[in-house]
Amino acid sequence: MSLIRSGIRSLCPSTQRLARSPLACSLNCGQSKPVASGRSALRSRILPRQLTAPIRPSFHPPKMSTSCKINDGRSIDMPKVAVVGSGVAGLTCASELVKRGFDVSVFEQGRGVGGRMSTRRVTLEDKTELQFDHGVSYFTCSSPHFQDILAEWVEAGVVAPWEGRIGIMDIKGQKDRDGAVMIVDKEAPVGRKRYVGHPKMSSIGSHIISSSGVKVHAGTRVTGAQLSMDDKSAHGGGATWSLTTRSSNKPTQPHVVEGPFSAVVVADRQFASNSNVFMYGEVAPIETILDVKSMANVLQTVGNVSVFVLIVAFEHPVDIPHDGMLVENHNVVSSFYRDSSKPGRPAASGDQWVMHAGVNASKEYINMVSTSCAVGSEEYEKYLIGVADKMYDAFQEVLLEILPGTPLPPLLYKQAHRWKSAFPSQAVAPVDGCLIDDSKHLVACGDFCFEPSERPFGFVEAATLSGRAAAIKVAEICTR
Repeated sequence: MSLIRSGIRSLCPSTQRLARSPLACSLNCGQSKPVASGRSALRSRILPRQLTAPIRPSFHPPKMSTSCKINDGRSIDMPKVAVVGSGVAGLTCASELVKRGFDVSVFEQGRGVGGRMSTRRVTLEDKTELQFDHGVSYFTCSSPHFQDILAEWVEAGVVAPWEGRIGIMDIKGQKDRDGAVMIVDKEAPVGRKRYVGHPKMSSIGSHIISSSGVKVHAGTRVTGAQLSMDDKSAHGGGATWSLTTRSSNKPTQPHVVEGPFSAVVVADRQFASNSNVFMYGEVAPIETILDVKSMANVLQTVGNVSVFVLIVAFEHPVDIPHDGMLVENHNVVSSFYRDSSKPGRPAASGDQWVMHAGVNASKEYINMVSTSCAVGSEEYEKYLIGVADKMYDAFQEVLLEILPGTPLPPLLYKQAHRWKSAFPSQAVAPVDGCLIDDSKHLVACGDFCFEPSERPFGFVEAATLSGRAAAIKVAEICTR
């Protein structure tokens, strides 16, 4: 089936009616917006008002799920759904489904949840505790639908505005009388604040789990998937899934079969990535199912921007007035942020920074190691140390352009980290907000579905809304 809808009409936000033209509604209010048209698109699209609409499942007679009691004492089954990946898209989808009565299991191959909304914690030899937001440095909000979710996070105390001063510097630009590069302040977009997790970025994922009761199987890698089609199956009929998993840390342990599930949500593109052959000696799980090749093809063609980050801690603060910097015309450094300036961070643990390498430099670092080098191996750790040394030299170079002739504080810690699929290069489902295969009960969501309002700081918003759109679609599929 076609995964990317075609055909455009328009929807008037005032009347919620389809217009005859994509330019204006029949009332000529001039406010209409493009939406998909056609029978299949109308059945599954996610319209703006649907993003906040409650889902009220009317469950079918039970088969594969956890039983519960309804008001008159009768027992019904709750649809079981598997979510692969615990980034903000996967966790949002899972929590929305759990709130509406679904039995959801999240499978995460990493040790922790949150994806790029994660926090790296380090304990030094003298027991000093350091933490770094080594994925997303901060995020913004432009959608009223995301604003509702953001408000709940702020009220729960897991998100706070960051008032850090951000600047822009051009390495080849003008210098002042002391030889320092001139810096221009970068104001936040009008009406938008910069937000961070509180007291760390990973607090958001932890909150989503604790507030909804989502079951997360961390350190569990999905290695295969099985799909059976049966028109008599419950909860939407037609498809039943089981997943084969294995411990990420103990690859010699036997595989475990999980399920059955009424639907599967792919929130980690590793599920379809061809790099599984190099990393684990296995094909991507989705490749084992011939009937979903169209979904696999779309996921595998999403372009990625891989980046390296360097986390650095100094003994005391670097004497610059800015807490973040966008760097232009440097061959390595793209941006850097002072994590210790964010709200809720430990006050007496040095001065912590996260530096982001540019795309070209990241490609150069990636080519320094063989694709067959296993993550976590001794060879890979030596490789990361070499990358960290190169990145730190570049970071020093940029800081000394701001503070010419001023020695930097003593270094406490440095480490490089590679984000293999840091940023998608295009949105593949800007109308639906997620990829959908109705008949197979398979949905995919993530920041690669919606186009962010601001790159890269709008990807959290895009991923969250995509996760919510996926939950809406799964509820529709399983409760027909």
